[in-house]
Amino acid sequence: MTYSLDLRITGKHAAIIKKYSGDKTKAPSDEFKFVVKDTQGKDKIITIFSTYFQCFEVSAMLGIVMGEKIEVADNSTDETGKIITATILSSMLNQKSSRQNLERIYAHLILDRNEGTIDSRIRNAFSFDSVDEKTQLNEITSYSRAGLEFIDSLFKDCQSYEDVCNSLIALADKINDLLTSKSD
Repeated sequence: MTYSLDLRITGKHAAIIKKYSGDKTKAPSDEFKFVVKDTQGKDKIITIFSTYFQCFEVSAMLGIVMGEKIEVADNSTDETGKIITATILSSMLNQKSSRQNLERIYAHLILDRNEGTIDSRIRNAFSFDSVDEKTQLNEITSYSRAGLEFIDSLFKDCQSYEDVCNSLIALADKINDLLTSKSD
């Protein structure tokens, strides 16, 4: 599938993406900086994810594995009253690795549902080109919102590098627990 639409995340979920992702095209606003103390006690701006897309795809998979989604977009505003947005351009979505990752995420989402027989789920997971891109991206985004809230719950109170490391370990443990419980 080729994506023609930009992916636009709004409100508090956009704020989460902006806070934990690097965007090399502009300096982060004070509102979205993720600042922790380094080992010398100095404030450092850090990111967990290199790009908005990386944060989006990880949060989508988390939402799917957790079995949680948030259907309705949040439209929180910044201090000027503008809706907070994070946009992933269609050109990024169409890069080969990004497109393949989105296709895998969507296939996993279809396989993970308990709708229909296993044969029909397998068939649908690998023939999803018939699903229009807006429907596909909206479905993935609904799971991403839940994953973003989980990511924020892990990192929002981090004050130091040590806290960030502990949160990364907690994230790995949560993923392990979710995958282990699904295989039982």
